[in-house]
Amino acid sequence: MWKTSELVDWLESLDGDTSGLCEVIPTRFDSSEFIRRIAKSPSLQMRASSDGLVSIVRDQADARDKSKQSKSFDLHTDGCYYEIPPELVLLYCEDPGHTDIKTALGDSTTAISMVSDCLPILTDLDFIYMGKDFSGHRRPLIERHPRSGVHITNLATRGYVQPRVSAATLSEVPDLKEIVSALHQFYAAIDTSIILDHSWRPGDYLCSTTFATFTGAAVVPSRTCSGRLPGSGSQPVLEEEPSTFQGWRMSLVDP
Repeated sequence: MWKTSELVDWLESLDGDTSGLCEVIPTRFDSSEFIRRIAKSPSLQMRASSDGLVSIVRDQADARDKSKQSKSFDLHTDGCYYEIPPELVLLYCEDPGHTDIKTALGDSTTAISMVSDCLPILTDLDFIYMGKDFSGHRRPLIERHPRSGVHITNLATRGYVQPRVSAATLSEVPDLKEIVSALHQFYAAIDTSIILDHSWRPGDYLCSTTFATFTGAAVVPSRTCSGRLPGSGSQPVLEEEPSTFQGWRMSLVDP
């Protein structure tokens, strides 16, 4: 089991190479030490959410705030309210609890590759994420990875999509039926693009790239898992015993 200092050293050793990153690392984690070490890091910085630098997730949290509770939470992209989302999302399990809820992680590029015929429509749609303060944050439903340039997606459970349109392009906007059909095919592809379906144990630390993955809890049980993202450095740990996540969520960016 790693120490917190070893975890930070490993994160720094990535040196911006997070393509396909999906790792579960058993760690004796200390959040205060982690924050102190990241603050001194020349290559990493923490990105605060509306909950601060650390978001505590509990089984008994307010069910109206899905980001703080460990029950069912459909697939989504973390950090949609940032102009540029954090590059890494880190989840740590302190106590796995007793309910049968897993965390699923999906591969954005795999889902998109399955709907290539729909890309002309999907890439012309904007996604508007609704923040907790009712503010809207607009970004493309499908955009390019800032490093590799491959297509990636933005998802959320609280949001909507609309075509990108102007007076000059109004005649080119797809029909509503075409948009709905493309989105239906896209979400069907997302449901079959799960690469990790993880049951938590105390000390589990999950690190994944925000740009190419989406996460959720207690989502479609029939989804298949290939075990890792294309290009990932190593095979994540896949646990079998059911549990529910209770611990911390953090975000990191490469400045």
